[in-house]
Amino acid sequence: MENNKPVPDSKALSYSHVIRLITTLIILLVIAIISFVNGKIILGIIAAVLFVAMLAGCYLIGSYLVKDTLAKGSNVFLTAIQKPRGRIASAITLIDTVKNSGGNIETILEAVAKKDHECDQNQAEAIEQDNSEFEESLSLVPFAPIDDLFMAQMTESQKEHVMSERAQERKKVRMWMENASQWKTVSIQSSDGLTLKARLIERHPDTEKWVILVHGYAGSWTELYHHARVYDEHGYNVLLPNMRAHASSEGSLISMGFHEGKDLALWAQFLNKTYSENDLHIVLHGQSMGAANVCNAAALEDLPSSVVAGICDCSFSHSTQAVAWMCDMLVPGIPLHPTLELFDCNLRLRKGGCSIMQSDPACAVAKSNIPLMFIHAAQDTIVDPLCSQELYDAANVKKELLVIEGSGHCLNSFANKEEYYKRVFDFIK
Repeated sequence: MENNKPVPDSKALSYSHVIRLITTLIILLVIAIISFVNGKIILGIIAAVLFVAMLAGCYLIGSYLVKDTLAKGSNVFLTAIQKPRGRIASAITLIDTVKNSGGNIETILEAVAKKDHECDQNQAEAIEQDNSEFEESLSLVPFAPIDDLFMAQMTESQKEHVMSERAQERKKVRMWMENASQWKTVSIQSSDGLTLKARLIERHPDTEKWVILVHGYAGSWTELYHHARVYDEHGYNVLLPNMRAHASSEGSLISMGFHEGKDLALWAQFLNKTYSENDLHIVLHGQSMGAANVCNAAALEDLPSSVVAGICDCSFSHSTQAVAWMCDMLVPGIPLHPTLELFDCNLRLRKGGCSIMQSDPACAVAKSNIPLMFIHAAQDTIVDPLCSQELYDAANVKKELLVIEGSGHCLNSFANKEEYYKRVFDFIK
């Protein structure tokens, strides 16, 4: 399997690289000071300039990578495809316009610029209109270039099957959403003072069964409506949080699961307090980074005992792997080290930041307090399927591993709907 994945040592930071950088900076600083003291001004200036340039370069590289991957509103998938997508759109417009313009260059350039503006505007509207039917319909039909990434190792017949199943599910979700009288938006305060929002769907007021569905990187609660519909059919009430630094929830920085795991525990506590008359039975179900959030929540001591199971669909096993992959998406071929170390240092310095080593699903599941089911796509090109195997091996609780053939990243319930939901509901009952 030729997945484009970070090399194995992306599981850990290499502090030897940090030591080398710091040593080099200290040497340059000492040379500059000694040179100025001894009257060697030119040498001192050269050493001082190199010191400042190196220090500034390290900060700017780390800042650029963090900003374009984990800052609110960033989306490494769209960033990576935006320019090629814009060029393709412009080329199509150019061909159509040339046919009808009579060779007028001004008309051609105006049409190309207009098309590029429309692409950017449509993309921005899809992100901003978080509660609209427009985005709700898009939630099951991601942009085609993202599909190309997620389905890269699937055969044409497998792609057709997934697309067909997803189109059918989209229709079912639309019909299901027509009766939205039991839907409402709720909010909580995070431990660091952020207002986090969620959509609560309570169609079964007499049941104790709840599921908290956790979206992935750069997503929102709309991403999981198809799961919500199926859980609803099985008698579950549903909570769909927008995780911190996503959509309508506050926060400027994604922490790869470190803070998000704590936020999930708070959402479970919110359900316990709101429905204290019932002895709740809560399931956490996340996909991609949302699955990593579930892994991290599973190890927390303040996770309520009412949380009875976790479903982790396409989770990474170490946040450093995900960061390395995202950095490579932004800057293809960028060296793994010291990129990870610069990223980590910059992330630590930001408000709401942390070390990427603080979010380690593989370590978390080893301390899990709840049963865990790990699901992965055999043809996943975003997160290596071996990550779920590693998580399964690390867990010391009741556990299960399901690998779906003919599926791409987070497409498992479309690739094999029957097997997917049968195994999930058998596990959590």
